[in-house]
Amino acid sequence: MIKKTAIPTLPLRSTLILLLTLTVSSGTARQVRAVYFSGPGGALSTAHIVGETVELELELPQRNLSPAVDIPSGDLQLVALPEPLAADAEIPEGAPQIRIPASWQRCILIFLGDPDNPVFPARVIPVNGAGEGFSKGSTYVYNLSNYTVGGKFGEKRLVVKPGQNGSFGAPIQEFGSYAVAIDFIAEGDSTPTALFRSYWQHDPEARQILFVVPQIGQKRPRIWSVFDRGGANEVEQ
Repeated sequence: MIKKTAIPTLPLRSTLILLLTLTVSSGTARQVRAVYFSGPGGALSTAHIVGETVELELELPQRNLSPAVDIPSGDLQLVALPEPLAADAEIPEGAPQIRIPASWQRCILIFLGDPDNPVFPARVIPVNGAGEGFSKGSTYVYNLSNYTVGGKFGEKRLVVKPGQNGSFGAPIQEFGSYAVAIDFIAEGDSTPTALFRSYWQHDPEARQILFVVPQIGQKRPRIWSVFDRGGANEVEQ
């Protein structure tokens, strides 16, 4: 279950800010990337990630992961803003909070549209991009719909309730295709309904992020995914 936490107002120490540009990382293993699911009416294209020692801009693509951006070492307490923060300004209360633990060498920030937040219209979920449960070859599933979704992915099975997430390891043990069968169950119903039947290609060197999202005017969700193929400097944990 996605947990909500209180978001403190943090002072900005402008003399300690390290400005990181949108260039792809050239050598440091500690990186951050982003993907954005806007939902209806979403319009974000970038996010400004700010902390006491960090200020960076991330692209927010919706069909793939953003370019990797280097981040400094240590435990990072950050917030997301739609625009750069003015010099000596305070971070507004209500900005989505992001924590990247010191042990994470790769972080993926998942931005989920939240039109009810006037400060920044998205929730931000940080995922350890190389940690347990999201190693190479595995799939991370976010169910943003009101349906329970379950499926068989090659040799793996997974059930994810509404508003929750889950993951599974390599669906097969080698590069190649595998059968995918996904069903959904509407609230108050007990009979699964077929949602998706196909064959997917498994890449042991890639991770997949799978979203189950509602469809406006439809009584069934839809599925879309992005792939993270890491980089040459990745350190697996």
